[in-house]
Amino acid sequence: MSSPASFLTVSDLRINRPPSGGRPAEDAPIIAHLSFTLAQGEFLQINGASGIGKSTLLNALAGLLPAAAGSITIGGYAANDKHLATAYVQQGYGLLPWKTVGANIALPGLLGGRMRSEAAQRHIIETLQLTDLCTRYPQTLSGGQRQRAALARAFCQEAQLLLLDEPFSALDYMTRLSMREWLLERWQQERRTILFVTHDVEEAVFLSERILVIAEQPVRRLREFRVPLSYPRSVESLGEPGALELKRELIALLSREMAV
Repeated sequence: MSSPASFLTVSDLRINRPPSGGRPAEDAPIIAHLSFTLAQGEFLQINGASGIGKSTLLNALAGLLPAAAGSITIGGYAANDKHLATAYVQQGYGLLPWKTVGANIALPGLLGGRMRSEAAQRHIIETLQLTDLCTRYPQTLSGGQRQRAALARAFCQEAQLLLLDEPFSALDYMTRLSMREWLLERWQQERRTILFVTHDVEEAVFLSERILVIAEQPVRRLREFRVPLSYPRSVESLGEPGALELKRELIALLSREMAV
C-alpha cells in the first residue's frame, strides 16, 4: 500500500526486455531495482535519452506491461486494477482507425470508464480545435490533429492519474506553446496527478514541479531536480536565474548521458 503522502509508489521495479536472438528475457532487463514516489496532485516529469526506458516505464504504470519483480501501487491499487482510473496518451496516439475522432474520444466511457460531464467534454474538444473533426477518421488527419484527439480522449476522462508520453511532439511550435499553457492552467485548476515524458528541457522546466532524469540503463537510478519556479508561470518565468541554471544543468547531464 502507498503511504498517505504518496499517491504512486514504485518499489524495486524490474521490467524485462522481451527475449531475442536466443537471449533469455531475464538476462536483459530494461528497468531494474527502480524506486520512486509521486504525491497526489503533483506534476512530475521524466527525462532521459531516447530509448533508455521512459515509455517502458509509462507502459508499466498504465498496467500494460507486467512487472518481473517489485511493485507499483497507485492510490492503493495495483497498476492494472480495474478500480484505478488512469488516462494514458501514448506515442503513436493509440486511436482506433475504424472509429471516428468523436467515437475515439468517447471510447473510454463505453468501456466502463468515468467521463467528465458533456459540457466539460465539449469545452475540451472546442479548446483543442476538434469540433469540426469529430466525424472524420484518424487516417485522414495530420499528426498534430491526431495528437490533439489523443489528448482530448485523455482529458475527457475523470482520471486520477494522467500519463502523458511526449504529448506535444507532433504539434507545430506555436500550437505547442499554447498547449503547454492550456495544460498548466488545467492542472492548476484541477490538481490531477500528472506524470509527463518529454525530451524538451524547456517544456519540462516550464510545466513540472519536479524532474526525474533517467541516468543509466537498465533503469535503476533517477536523478531528481526541483523546479525553482512558483505558479502561475509564464514564458517569462523561463528567463529567471533559477530556471536558466536548471536548464543548463539538465542539458549538461543529458549530453553526458547521450555521449556514454
